[in-house]
Amino acid sequence: MRDPVSLALVAADRPDLHGRLLAALHAALPRVGVLDPGVFACDLAGTEELLGPPARLARRVLARCRRVGARVSAGIGPTPFVARVAAERTPPGEIRMVDDGRAFLAPLTLDVLPVDEKVREELRLLGLRTVNDFAELPRGAIFEDGFDDVVDVVQRL
Repeated sequence: MRDPVSLALVAADRPDLHGRLLAALHAALPRVGVLDPGVFACDLAGTEELLGPPARLARRVLARCRRVGARVSAGIGPTPFVARVAAERTPPGEIRMVDDGRAFLAPLTLDVLPVDEKVREELRLLGLRTVNDFAELPRGAIFEDGFDDVVDVVQRL
């Protein structure tokens, strides 16, 4: 897996445990961010020598989360976005590791993109159905406001 490496954890079924999960993650990992309630991103770049390989570290983190009463899904990917999408598509208590973010996201529908529904509808009106359809557009093909952030996310994959 290429650096940087991100670990995303999703505990969507227990928002009441958000604070306890955050404290448990801060105790185990050097860099933890909150993406949404019950959704966390952890930057693992440079931690392998000290904390172990990402998959082993993710297993330890899942065990720590279980101890606070949460069943969490984990995704490991080259970016926080890819890791989060992977975690959201993984059953609780399991880990999904994604090496090639672009290939993983390509067949997924536009619903995974972090944009408003209005923007997704506009993309569909342009005939786009998947992340790959969007990623294949030339950078300057969409000039309207509201697309810049998602263009950046997809093109950095």
